[in-house]
Amino acid sequence: MDYEVDVTRLYDWEFNLTRLYVYVSDTYSEALRPYCQRFSNNVLPLFTDEEVIAIYLFGVTEGCSQIKKIYGHAKKYLW
Repeated sequence: MDYEVDVTRLYDWEFNLTRLYVYVSDTYSEALRPYCQRFSNNVLPLFTDEEVIAIYLFGVTEGCSQIKKIYGHAKKYLW
């Protein structure tokens, strides 16, 4: 898959988050899945591992450095 950057959409957060999710999903399925383990006793989680990683990375790229701030940032955009 080609991940070229469209400069006209550089500040479109929905596009950037979607692009990040696709990259994380591809990387997770190709390389990370054998090395990751979900530490939850929840059989049917609301979020996939790929979604959690993408939200975390999106929060970090938006300048959030703490989990609580990333959660608040994600809540602002996604709920």
